[in-house]
Amino acid sequence: MLVSRRAVCWLTWAMLLCATQSVFAARDYALEPQQVAPNTYVLIGANEHFSFANGGNIANTGFIVTDDGVVVIDTGPSRLYGEQMIAAIRAVTDQPIVRVYNTHLHPDHFLGNQAFDASVSTFIPITFSATRHSMQACWLLCRRRSTASGAMATVSTRTCTACAVRGRRERA
Repeated sequence: MLVSRRAVCWLTWAMLLCATQSVFAARDYALEPQQVAPNTYVLIGANEHFSFANGGNIANTGFIVTDDGVVVIDTGPSRLYGEQMIAAIRAVTDQPIVRVYNTHLHPDHFLGNQAFDASVSTFIPITFSATRHSMQACWLLCRRRSTASGAMATVSTRTCTACAVRGRRERA
């Protein structure tokens, strides 16, 4: 039986995609909150470049426990990181997460937003008028790249609502 080149390519792509997904499903970021001030915690990322080996965990994220609930500062590089961050927060407090702040547009700071409840307000500082348009362009670019690279990070429209790429508008 002859198998077409196209069929072999599709089969290879499907096998790679399945293998990649199982690797990411098993990833453990080993998040350990470190208290840096009263009710203030940091999750320290690796001091290296963004890679598949470190799962993109190169940024420091954190949270503050207040009387009204938990304020999260940056949510990490993936939905899985965000889920594990929530578990790390739960190990410290049972207070509800009431707010998420993203400090800037780098994907290692906001892709974890996907793990947080939709009722949590997510803010990205607006520093100039093109912010919203740029974040949408960033979302489309991230989505293309994650799909092409075997879905290292899944991006949702709620994750990217206002991202800043100063002075540049990318067409998706």
